[in-house]
Amino acid sequence: MDDNKRKALGAALAQIEKQFGKNTVMRLGDHTAESIGAIS
Repeated sequence: MDDNKRKALGAALAQIEKQFGKNTVMRLGDHTAESIGAIS
């Protein structure tokens, strides 16, 4: 991926994260699944 595309992608992801919150968009393999408490 060239540098311009990488910068554009980073800017787009930063804007989405700013508007909708952290971890709105996740990259595959970036984080493990988070444990969520539930009532069964």
